[in-house]
Amino acid sequence: MAIFVITEGNSKTGYGHIGRCSALYQAFQERGFTPQFIVNGDDSAKDILKGYEAFFFDWTKETNKLYEQINNSDIVIIDSYLADIEIYLKISELTKKAVYIDDYMRLEYPKGFVVNGTIYAEELPYPKKEGVEYLLGSKYIILRKEFWEVPKKEIRGEISKVLVTFGGSDIRNLTPKVLEIFTTTYPSWEKHVVIGNAFTSTEEIKQVADKNTIFNSAPNAEGMKNLMLDCDIAISAAGQTTNELARCGIPSIIIQVAENQKENIKGWRKAGFISKSTEWQKLDIQSQLASLSDINHRSKISKNGTKMVDGKGAGLIINKLIINYNSLSLRLATESDMLNLFELANDPAVRSNSFNSNEIELNEHKKWFNRILESSESLLFIVEDNGIFAGQVRFDNRNNEIIISIGIHHSFRAKKYGAEILKKALVNLKKHWGSVNYVNAYIRPENIPSQKIFERAGFNCTDKNSIPLKFVYTYK
Repeated sequence: MAIFVITEGNSKTGYGHIGRCSALYQAFQERGFTPQFIVNGDDSAKDILKGYEAFFFDWTKETNKLYEQINNSDIVIIDSYLADIEIYLKISELTKKAVYIDDYMRLEYPKGFVVNGTIYAEELPYPKKEGVEYLLGSKYIILRKEFWEVPKKEIRGEISKVLVTFGGSDIRNLTPKVLEIFTTTYPSWEKHVVIGNAFTSTEEIKQVADKNTIFNSAPNAEGMKNLMLDCDIAISAAGQTTNELARCGIPSIIIQVAENQKENIKGWRKAGFISKSTEWQKLDIQSQLASLSDINHRSKISKNGTKMVDGKGAGLIINKLIINYNSLSLRLATESDMLNLFELANDPAVRSNSFNSNEIELNEHKKWFNRILESSESLLFIVEDNGIFAGQVRFDNRNNEIIISIGIHHSFRAKKYGAEILKKALVNLKKHWGSVNYVNAYIRPENIPSQKIFERAGFNCTDKNSIPLKFVYTYK
């Protein structure tokens, strides 16, 4: 699959777009795909993207070079504040699936996906257009891989450690000003200061440091996560870092350093993760620092942050793109599928979640398989991903009750296909048994992953106290 990620970033404007796009790159890699970056950036951007497949040129000017590179591609993602609508229109023409990362309704986008992970972005008045699908709101927040899984943060009784972070370049030179406030007013606190690769005021920062100031030079994502979990509070520029702070549950003071951050800050205020909007020109943080001294207030802020960001946004987006690429297909089973289904049936994970967990003998499986193929009361679908066996879905009519079961091959489980497979199967069922109104699924109470898959596909649990649990899908 040919996948391109187009973005920009440099020492003057910062690296928020690059950080966000690298998270999508990682999510593709988790699913067995390797995209290629196309970046309008300087040498510092090249340093950040070491180890990634990347081309560096000013694609806003060298558009012919860009178009030649992405022509006939499968997926193109663009995350930019510089590209004009003509570039977006051309991308939409040249690729099978175009994806536009947005923050503030910058343009009226052409055919493709519009992704805006801003808090409460689903409430924004995006225009309804044929061929445009919107992925909006906090469940689509894009985080780097290191923030996908985060332990619960400890909220200590007293503040003793503060994190000061203004991105890779600190475009407003706020670090020395903020550090001076802390060294003057809170000298006993540990001040953990992040120094980005593109900082130009390192000497000025050192001049206002005290003995409790600890410098952290361009920490990687794991290092940033550890700092957020270790410190009691943080002060940061708005942007991608805010999402990571919320994911870690660290009470924070957020400074608006650019006009396009207004909507994001408004959303975080509504969510209760930050108490007020602070603009970089005023830098009024004393009242917020005073309120953060209350452990109950900090605990509430921490919970408000973590409940809004679950770390799954990048994966959700990529799963949607892969599914919509139409790599998945369903067909009725034939005799040639017998051995693939036998292997799947005896997969340890499949057996442990079945009502009969005993291993199945080959002769027994052959008899069952032939009976299912010949039965007018069963439909057995084979799931394929680009022609490769990926699993099965079966429907059985038992006394006018339609029961569904699903099995996914172990090599495809990481792709999180389950819900989309079920949706496709339900459509196929209607084509064969048109009069169906309800479909039931029975799941063991301890099989939480399967329950979530069926819920995402539109099934509802009718009795959470029954064994097994009964899930029902109702055709509309």
